Amino acid sequence: MKEYTHRHGGHRQRLKDKVRENGLKVLQEHEILELLLTYTIPYKDTNALAHTLIDKFGNISNVLDANRNDLVKVSGVGEETALFLSTLPELINYYKQKRDNEVEILRSVSKCKKFFRLNYEIQKDEHFYVICLNSAYKVIAKHDVQGEDSCKVNFDVRNFASMISSKDIKAVVLFHTHPNGDVKPSFADIETTKSIFNICAIMKVRLCDHIVFNEVNSFSFEENNLIKPMYDEFIAKFPEQRTQIASISQLVGFEDE
Repeated sequence: MKEYTHRHGGHRQRLKDKVRENGLKVLQEHEILELLLTYTIPYKDTNALAHTLIDKFGNISNVLDANRNDLVKVSGVGEETALFLSTLPELINYYKQKRDNEVEILRSVSKCKKFFRLNYEIQKDEHFYVICLNSAYKVIAKHDVQGEDSCKVNFDVRNFASMISSKDIKAVVLFHTHPNGDVKPSFADIETTKSIFNICAIMKVRLCDHIVFNEVNSFSFEENNLIKPMYDEFIAKFPEQRTQIASISQLVGFEDE
């Protein structure tokens, strides 16, 4: 075991350190498989076996899709390793199904933030996303408005009404990226949100939140109480709407779970 630790333990640790710091994307295909093999083959070098499996089956996807009986025919692959590798695709599919069922019900700010981080990346240019929800707060439509540069999205509020015109759309969440800046919304961001709120109110669609993201941080209009005052401004501008809207709770934020 001492010989193993000296010869192979350091390499295995370096692989794990790479993943801790930057994720699997920094590893080559054979290194990902090598890392997986370490969890069922703790005291042997798995580098050569990873290469052998990829050479035989073509790529890591084919290795994971391979039949257990075919896997155990490869020297160095035992029953436990074959079972582990062959069940990973089923595990991944199960995870995706459970995740999609859970995170696509956006009933809170925290779930909205999780949904964004799982489904979107901060790109070099600003993006503005309109996420449309049904009465159960399940995602039923997504719209992406890309900016012309890293600092600005020209969001045409006139087109917004068509995005939420479906009778099934009962609520909306807005996502907005600031790739090169502070997540605190600009004056223009707030004014655009007010215009969107007014359209939502007229169409009796709830504006749940507008969340601004960068790579690390986020800013929620709902958490910072920036949406509720828009209701008062809306009623002041359109007093005739007051009789058609029973309360602010019909238009603002999330319902209690």
